[in-house]
Amino acid sequence: MLVFFVAILLVGIGILLYMYWKAHYDRIDRQVLEFSHFPSSFGKISIFFISDVHRRKIKQDTILKIEEKIDLVIIGGDLTEKGVPMQRVQENIKLLKRLNAPIYFVWGNNDYETDYHLLDATLLDCQVKVLANDKVSFESESGEVIDLIGLDCPQNRDVDIETPLQSSNGDFKILAIHDPSLFETFSPHIQKEVDLFLSGHTHGGQIRIFGWGIRDRGGEVHYSHTLGFVSEGYGTSLLPLRLGTKAECHVISLQKKQEPNGG
Repeated sequence: MLVFFVAILLVGIGILLYMYWKAHYDRIDRQVLEFSHFPSSFGKISIFFISDVHRRKIKQDTILKIEEKIDLVIIGGDLTEKGVPMQRVQENIKLLKRLNAPIYFVWGNNDYETDYHLLDATLLDCQVKVLANDKVSFESESGEVIDLIGLDCPQNRDVDIETPLQSSNGDFKILAIHDPSLFETFSPHIQKEVDLFLSGHTHGGQIRIFGWGIRDRGGEVHYSHTLGFVSEGYGTSLLPLRLGTKAECHVISLQKKQEPNGG
């Protein structure tokens, strides 16, 4: 009987060690997303997307493995949480700046657990642009425009997507939000205005038992006029453990869909 309980204990310890390893083994997910209406004068736009860092330190080795030219870095919220020293946030941003691209940030619910005024000042000092119900536009040499819209976190602040949309004349619109369920609260008319949204928050369920989790897995989400992409996140919440999900960040390349020959 003692041998049986020792075996069970060892198996349990082994599972916990595996779950801890899963939560700290970085996966760089590379996606090529094609759109028939993507402005061709941009060629290809590469976005480094990371969400839900929480308490983790971004690994230098992970950033060094990214050999692609990155045009934009987007932080999809929950860069930090209560109890995380601001120095760690600064160090994580310093690593992201190695990608030599402008950095944009949207608020997550856990970011507001901190001294969010200090976080806001830290982001400003690190030349990170905060998008809170705001947008930034990128124009190609031929005059085509891509708009990046970022919204605040509805659990903590009011969300206003109509104002940035009204001032948008983009040929292609990217929406950065923390929680993907926010998109479903918008009217079909507003949803139709967005070509792609990027989000995190769900952690893919973080711990899934026999494939079941409290949240859906990450990846593409298709709407009638919009493609959504949900990250399973870089860090964890509550427990530093994962099972059946991935600790991930993303290199997302956007380009015009190539028509088949003769099409």
